[in-house]
Amino acid sequence: MSKQHFTIIIPAYNCSEWVSRNVTSVINQNYDDKDYDIIYINDCSTDNTSELVEKKLELFTGTSKLINNKTNLKALRNLYDHIHAAREGTVIVTVDGD
Repeated sequence: MSKQHFTIIIPAYNCSEWVSRNVTSVINQNYDDKDYDIIYINDCSTDNTSELVEKKLELFTGTSKLINNKTNLKALRNLYDHIHAAREGTVIVTVDGD
């Protein structure tokens, strides 16, 4: 039997204060890095959220993606779009950026 795969989606806006704790918490899960993906959506933040996330995701050896929206789409739209784009059969986990 194969292991369950997870996709963790994190929509965020101006969350630089919480990036370190947030992403570290996701990376430190008790799963092999290959068993889950991280999709962090920077929703057009005006602070340095993107730069901080990029540095934290370098520590993750699995599949991760930082998406930098050009316009602020709000959390619900980001979740909707990326849940529907996730690979088939994955369990979706959402985590707020803060």
